[in-house]
Amino acid sequence: MNQPVRAVAECAPRGCLVYAQDYPGAFARAPLLAEALAKLPADAAAWSRWAGAPYPQPGDCVTVVQRVFRENVPVEDADTELLFNSERAQMKPDEYRLLKALVLRSAQDVQRLYDSIPEKNAALLPPRATFYGEAPRTAREMLAHIDIVSADYPGKIGAKALCAADLANNRAAALSAIEAVPRYFFGGVVTDSAGEPWSLRKVLRRFLWHDRIHARAMFRRAAARWGAGAIADPFGFLAASPPHLDMERN
Repeated sequence: MNQPVRAVAECAPRGCLVYAQDYPGAFARAPLLAEALAKLPADAAAWSRWAGAPYPQPGDCVTVVQRVFRENVPVEDADTELLFNSERAQMKPDEYRLLKALVLRSAQDVQRLYDSIPEKNAALLPPRATFYGEAPRTAREMLAHIDIVSADYPGKIGAKALCAADLANNRAAALSAIEAVPRYFFGGVVTDSAGEPWSLRKVLRRFLWHDRIHARAMFRRAAARWGAGAIADPFGFLAASPPHLDMERN
């Protein structure tokens, strides 16, 4: 059964980054909001096929339910501080268990994609400076960048996660650290030291989104170099809309 895509839009002078509110991790970017919204159903559908959930079709109705404009957010670098209005409410245990399973599976699928790349240290992207330093260029650097949030995201809501040996173990450790926090199903919003608002829902959504945005770049660049048939596509990126290379640099 198809359903409308509820979009959350974050726009800045250099482009727009839009999220599918009900498909945590699905997103689209483009220089203009209308272009990003037009791309969103395809990625929401690809995400839903990956997650085994009902999915929309390209061309289905997209409704913007939240929109913000920020002067200094580098959306071209995949940065965002946005808290969805829908992420403020308390989570129910069943919802957490579902998202937890997806967050763990996402890490495993990133690893599967990475393992299929023939040359882990081959440069897939040209050098590029970002707000967080030089953008990762090789598959090995991209994997390390994806994993860097394993301890960071739990810390936003008061959990202390220790790094393990690999991405999947780090992800499991991150969720265990969250579950060790008393009353971790809190419904409130906390603010980190930089003034950014966080909630448990946002942490889980950010894991899925951070995996997806960088795995998509890894897949597309590796597929362009070695051929799509040679690279594992556990996220179903081939089913999504064609890339707009001016905004798909991550």
